[in-house]
Amino acid sequence: MKLFHINGRREVNIVSSKYAINWGGKCRSKVQFRAKQFFKDFWSSDFCTEELKIPGSLMTCDLINHSKSIACETDGLFHEKFSEFHHKTKFGFLASLKRDEAKDQWYERNGIFVIRVTEKEVDSMTYEWILKKFNIDILDNYS
Repeated sequence: MKLFHINGRREVNIVSSKYAINWGGKCRSKVQFRAKQFFKDFWSSDFCTEELKIPGSLMTCDLINHSKSIACETDGLFHEKFSEFHHKTKFGFLASLKRDEAKDQWYERNGIFVIRVTEKEVDSMTYEWILKKFNIDILDNYS
């Protein structure tokens, strides 16, 4: 699989089997696990990855359905407000917001639509809610 480098200058080959999703496996967060369980019903027969490392960076992607060119990023509360535990300083919080923006740009550069779900929203996800909020059909190909 070829994806653009974080700086967008070149494509790089990714060993996708290394990041193949394990639908029942552990996740980095409870929020991400709950989102993964939701998408399992819709995407289990598609080619999906989890925690894919973005080429040229230390950032990872929560969930990507490569068959449909749709990603799901789950944002805990620390994505919305400063947390001394996660950010250490206010500058650390601003840096994390900048990383989220860089990740969104990377997705766009690679033609992947992003569904960004907050911790407050994850348990309310339905097919209809995603269709209405993001104007994307998670059952249909995006590309």
